[in-house]
Amino acid sequence: MHRHILKIGNARYTFNQAALCAFIAEAKMRERASLPLAPGAIGNAPPAGSALQPVLEEADRITALYRSYRSTGNIELLMELKSRLEKVSVLYESHALAEEVLSINACLPYERRVPWV
Repeated sequence: MHRHILKIGNARYTFNQAALCAFIAEAKMRERASLPLAPGAIGNAPPAGSALQPVLEEADRITALYRSYRSTGNIELLMELKSRLEKVSVLYESHALAEEVLSINACLPYERRVPWV
């Protein structure tokens, strides 16, 4: 028990790529459910002007933030990544990204987890 408590705030965060893939898959499923099936439509490419485009842009931003954090190890970048994940998970109602926010919280020191009002 003590080992796990002492590791909180001292761990280096690693992003779960499966969570990002699950987020994109959730968005694809929502888009498919909202669009009528076009006769003769074949392929996985989203149609032009797709609602999936903002999701892919957010995924790129998240990935860029994580790469910046990974190369520098800066806690401020990790906080920015956490904030971005929180906003996107609420906006798109993604449980996969919400789990990543919890993973980031486990790697942060307690003082950084609690927002100052």
